[in-house]
Amino acid sequence: MKILKTLIKILLFAGAVYGGFKLVRKMNNGQLQLDLAPEPKKESPKFKPARRIDLNDRQQSIFDLIKKQKNVDIRDLNNIKGVTTRTLRRDLNKLIAEKLIRKEGKTKSARYILTSE
Repeated sequence: MKILKTLIKILLFAGAVYGGFKLVRKMNNGQLQLDLAPEPKKESPKFKPARRIDLNDRQQSIFDLIKKQKNVDIRDLNNIKGVTTRTLRRDLNKLIAEKLIRKEGKTKSARYILTSE
């Protein structure tokens, strides 16, 4: 049994050597060319890398409220205690700039809605 295993190993080695010689001969004759340059990495067009958006707690709570209610106006957000209307507008403008929400309408009748991205 041990002799058989050794014989198989020798035959495999001889086959590999013979195959290697055939490859070298083909390369020297110009019948075979190896391209050793790595292929360029292809990025998947379907998936964009995730971007990190830093929101403070107040902005996150505003975003969560809009996500929950689907759309809100400035009066709905006045429930947040200790926050002025001016601060709410600044936070909403940051969410709009980050393209998390969009504004529909003008002035007092404006509604804030999640973007569809």
